[in-house]
Parts: sequence; C-alpha cells; structure tokens
Amino acid sequence: MKQTKMCIVIVVLLLLVGSIVATSCVTLNKVKEEQKPFYIGVTYCGNSFQEAKELIDKVKDYTNIFIVPYHAFQGTDDIDEIGAYAIASNLKFAFSSSSTGAIYSKLFGDAKEKLGENFAGLYYQDELGGENA
Repeated sequence: MKQTKMCIVIVVLLLLVGSIVATSCVTLNKVKEEQKPFYIGVTYCGNSFQEAKELIDKVKDYTNIFIVPYHAFQGTDDIDEIGAYAIASNLKFAFSSSSTGAIYSKLFGDAKEKLGENFAGLYYQDELGGENA
C-alpha cells in the first residue's frame, strides 16, 4: 500500500514539474519571438565616402546601424557605396530626412531593392533643430 501511494506521489510530482517546464519554455519562446530589433548607431553628417568609411570602421564594433542624411549625397553614387560598406561591416543602413516627397518614395523603394533586409528604412525628423528651426 505504501509503495502504491509513493508511486502516485512521484507520478503527480513528475507531471507537475513537466507542466511547469513546458509552460515556461512556451512562454519564453513566445516572448523571444515578439522582441523587435533595437538599434544603437550613429548619424554621419559629412559628405564624402572616405570620411563615412572611417567613421564606420571606428564605430562598427559597438553599433548596429549607420544613418546617412540623404540630402548630403543627392545626385551622387557615394550613398550607394556608403550603404554597401556599412552592410559589409555588419551594420544596418538608413537614410535620414527632414522632409518628405516623391523623391524619398523612390529612394526608399530603390534602397529596399538594392540593400534588401539590411536597409532599415528612413529615419525621419528626429529633432526640431538645424534646418527646421
């Protein structure tokens, strides 16, 4: 009789522990899946590929995104080179802008096509300052 009770207690405890472990695993996986990307990076405010490359080399070990103001490179190929170099350095890449318009819609589409998943998007009007003041 004692052995039967002991077996029942052990089975109940195993079921209880198993249920707790299974519930914890499902909950932790669900939380992990819901996490959104978190970016820490720099905005480059110069206007040359070489300077941007130097900045990328300097910050790539502790950042994960490189942001470039599109207006500084409008009409040049440097912005494509900077994007390619940032991505080759394992950084996401984004453009910043303080205005909107058709050019940015085209730019966004072109960048998404060229850079794929490494293009983080358009970083729009962070602070009211500079040219917005």
